[in-house]
Amino acid sequence: MKKILMFLMLGFVMTKAIGQALISPINITLPANPSANTADWGTGTNIFVISAQTRPVQGQINGNVQESKILVTIKKGGTKVCGSYTESTAPSANFNAPTKTWTGATAAGLLGTACTLAPGDYTLCVKFIAPFSTVNLGDEVCKPFTIRDAVTPPTGGNPGVSQSKFTPPVNVAPVNNAIIKTEDAKKPLTFRWVPPTPKPQIVKYKLRVWQVGKEQTATAAIKANTPVIEREVNNQTQFVKPNLLGDIELVNGQAQLTWNVQALNENGSVLGQSEPTMFMVGGNQARAMSQYQIETKNIAISCTNTFGQYNYTLDLKNPNATTAKFITLGVSSSLPAGATITSISPSIGTTIPSGNQITITGTITSSAMLTNFCFKTGIEESGFPDNNAQTVDCINVPPCKCTTCDQVEWKLPESIKFDTSGIRATNNVMTLYGGLSFGPQKPVKVSAEIIDFYWYTEGDCKKCSNNDYYFGNLVSGDLGTTIGTSPNDNNGAPIPSSHQLDFIFNNLNGVTVNNTPMNLNITVPKQTTLSCCTDCFRFCIRYTATFMENGVCKTCTIVKCYETKRKHKKVGAILQYQVNQCGDSNIINDNHNAIDTKNNNLKF
Repeated sequence: MKKILMFLMLGFVMTKAIGQALISPINITLPANPSANTADWGTGTNIFVISAQTRPVQGQINGNVQESKILVTIKKGGTKVCGSYTESTAPSANFNAPTKTWTGATAAGLLGTACTLAPGDYTLCVKFIAPFSTVNLGDEVCKPFTIRDAVTPPTGGNPGVSQSKFTPPVNVAPVNNAIIKTEDAKKPLTFRWVPPTPKPQIVKYKLRVWQVGKEQTATAAIKANTPVIEREVNNQTQFVKPNLLGDIELVNGQAQLTWNVQALNENGSVLGQSEPTMFMVGGNQARAMSQYQIETKNIAISCTNTFGQYNYTLDLKNPNATTAKFITLGVSSSLPAGATITSISPSIGTTIPSGNQITITGTITSSAMLTNFCFKTGIEESGFPDNNAQTVDCINVPPCKCTTCDQVEWKLPESIKFDTSGIRATNNVMTLYGGLSFGPQKPVKVSAEIIDFYWYTEGDCKKCSNNDYYFGNLVSGDLGTTIGTSPNDNNGAPIPSSHQLDFIFNNLNGVTVNNTPMNLNITVPKQTTLSCCTDCFRFCIRYTATFMENGVCKTCTIVKCYETKRKHKKVGAILQYQVNQCGDSNIINDNHNAIDTKNNNLKF
C-alpha cells in the first residue's frame, strides 16, 4: 500500500509540474441511428466504442492514469438521464497501455443499468477521474446523438446512398485516431465494421481507404483523392490487408489515412455508408495525436582547425498553421559514441512563425574523429506543449584534414658566402644567409637541419684534406636576435658536431618571422692551395616551424636544396680557372662577399 501511495504521489507531483491533461484525446463512436435501448449498443448491429490515449513518460504510464476511474453518462439538455454510476462509484478504467479501447457490450456496460431513451437529442459524455482531485486527467468529452422515432427514416445521408429503412454500417477497427507503427503496417491489418440495421439477407460491402494529404481533411481527401485501397467483400464484415505499406507513401516517416465502407444490395444500390475514420501509420504518438509537423533540411557538419571540434548548421521549418517554439536539439547517437553539442544558436525557446524557418548553428565536440552524427530536433505549438513533433536526422561526417601548414607562406635564405678564417685550425665555414618568413603564422620554435651533404672535387684532390668529421655540420647561427642552439646528447650536453640548430623563442604566443635575417654557418673542408682543387658542395636543409594552436603543438616542414662551388686558391698573381664537374665554368669570387646571383651560381 505504501508503494502504491508513493507511486501515486510521484504521479501527482509530475502532473502538477507539467500542468497538462494526462489523458487526451478521448474519442466516442456511436451508430449513425442508435437504438433507443442502450442494451442494444453492445450487439453486433449497434456498436458503441470509446477510445482514449495517454502519453507515457520514459515508457511508464502515469500512476494517476493507471488508478483512474471512468464515468459514462447520457445527458439531455445538460441533465443526466442515463448512467447509474457517480464519480465515487465509477468503475476502474484499468488504463494500463498508451491507448485504451472499450467496444460493444464492454462500452455499454460502463453506463451501469441499461436505459430506454425517448426520441430526441442527447449527448453521451465520458470523463476520467483521478485518485486525487487536484490532478488534471482531462476535460469531460461529449458526443451528440439523436434517437429517432421508429417510423422516421434517417435524414441527410450521402450522395448516391439510397434512403431506406437500413441504418448505415459502422467502422470498428482501426478506430478513430489509431496509431499504427511502421513495422506493424507491414503485417496483416484487419478492417472491421458492423452491418446495416436491420441486416439484409444478401449484402456486399465496398471498403475504400484514402491517403490524406497535407492540410487536407478526411472529407476533402474522399472527394479529391483516388483510393489507395478499394475492395468488395461478400457477406463478410471484415477485410484483411496483408501489407499496408505497399499501397501508401510515407512522408517524413508517416502517413495519414481515412477509410469507410458502403453496404450494397444484390443490385448494387447503396444501402448505407459509414462515417469516415482517420488513422495514422508511422510517427510517434504525440505527433500522431496532434498531427503536428516538423521539417529539417540543409544539414551539414564541417571541420575546424581544432582537433575534435566541428561546426554544424541545419534549417528548422515550422510547417504548421500556428506559431511553434524550438524546444530541443540533442544528440541521438554518434560514431564514435560520446560526442556532444557544445553550442546552439539561436537558443532553445526561439519562436518560429507559421511557414517560417530558422537556421541553427553551433559546435560539436568529440574526443575522436567523427564518422556519423544524428541530431534529435523538436518543436511544439506555442502555448500548447501537447502539440509537438520531433525528428531524428543522421549525417555522415567527412574526415578532417589539418590545414595549418597549408596557410604557411615560406620564404627561405638563398645566398652563400665562404669564410676562409676558419673556426678551427683545419676548417673553413660556408654561411647560408638571407631573409626567413612564415607568412601569417607565428612560430614558437624554428629548426634547421642538414639532411644531406655532398662534397666532391676533381681528380684525387680530396686527399689534400681528408678529415671530414666536421664537414657538413651546423656549428652556429642566428635568426634575428635569437641564437641557435644544438640539440643535447643523452647526457644533456650539446652535440659538438650537430646537423641541427634550434631557434627557441620562449613565447607560447609565437613571434612574427617576416623577412627576419637568418645566418647558418656550415663547416666545410679548409680550402687548399692546390690548383686542381676547385670543389663543389651540394646539400639539403629541412626547415621546421612549430606553432601552438589552441594548446596543441603543430609542426610544418619544408626541404630546400642548394648547390654551389668554390674556386681554388691563387697561385702567384694568376687565377687558374678550372671547368668543374659540379656545374658551369663560372667560379665563386674569393672575396668573402655574397654570391653574384646574376652568374647563376646557386641552383635550386
